[in-house]
Amino acid sequence: MRRRAVLGSVAIGVIPMPLAVHAQRAKVVRIGFLGAESAERTQADLNRLRAGLRELGYVEGIDLAFEVRAANGEYDRLPGLAKELVGKRIDVLVTSGSKAGMAAKEATSLVPIVVSNMGDAVLAGFSGSLAMPGSNVTGVSLMNPEVTAKQLELLREVMPRIARVAVLMNPANPNYALTFAALQRVAEGFSVHVERFDAQRPGEIEPAMRTVLNAGLRAMIVQSETLFAAQAALIAETATRHRIAAVGTSSFARAGGLIGYSASLSERWRAVAKYADRIVKGAQPAQLPIEQPTKFDLVVNVRTAKGLGLAIPQSLLLRADEVIE
Repeated sequence: MRRRAVLGSVAIGVIPMPLAVHAQRAKVVRIGFLGAESAERTQADLNRLRAGLRELGYVEGIDLAFEVRAANGEYDRLPGLAKELVGKRIDVLVTSGSKAGMAAKEATSLVPIVVSNMGDAVLAGFSGSLAMPGSNVTGVSLMNPEVTAKQLELLREVMPRIARVAVLMNPANPNYALTFAALQRVAEGFSVHVERFDAQRPGEIEPAMRTVLNAGLRAMIVQSETLFAAQAALIAETATRHRIAAVGTSSFARAGGLIGYSASLSERWRAVAKYADRIVKGAQPAQLPIEQPTKFDLVVNVRTAKGLGLAIPQSLLLRADEVIE
């Protein structure tokens, strides 16, 4: 059992523990980190994990080390990268997103895995139960169908008379059918017709959005999906250029989308850090319930709204966690 370190002076400005205390630790904890997106996105997620582990007393370079791999959006590389990390004698394998998580699950049944975004963990095949995962995989399930339905509600606050809404989706995503069904149920209550437009690869995104434009739709919801997260800036820019009001995750709004709503990134990675900490102290992933988010971020991009000629209601601005001017 390793002893918890106290944060160093460089991290938070406190007096460091004597070196003799560090010497008492059994070993350096080695965490593998697998990101499906670009090196930049992977680095941002890794920094959030680092922050969470620092809060728990870990000091990188003393009792903590990382092995990091990023697929840069080339998802066919994920299985190989996952196997590479497993071969590095890591204590825990942390992944960002369902695709990286599934590659990790297929690469090992022995190394504990913590997935930061499982979508629907049961439907995606990570676990048969949220309460008792029963395998070497645990993590955070992000309630994507419910979140996507909420995004439609937010879109209607800005465009209350909208009657038709496009939904950009990836049919390869395990949450595909469940997400669209949840969205349809909410849309019916608003007398809104939702229309699905599919893209499975980066090269299919712009053609799908041209189809949205040709169909005469001026509002769109972007599914919370690894592929679209990697292409967020492209989707946001294309939507704005064609005067399509696009709503997605909080990261999508920061990339230029109109509105973003999704589980808090900082809270998600804090939860992942806690899972990793419990595992290295002896807990089994099979017995660690998969967590669902309790805090969500609402981001409103006023700059994009102005470009689209839309006025954001004051009530929405007051509720926003972040407003981009």
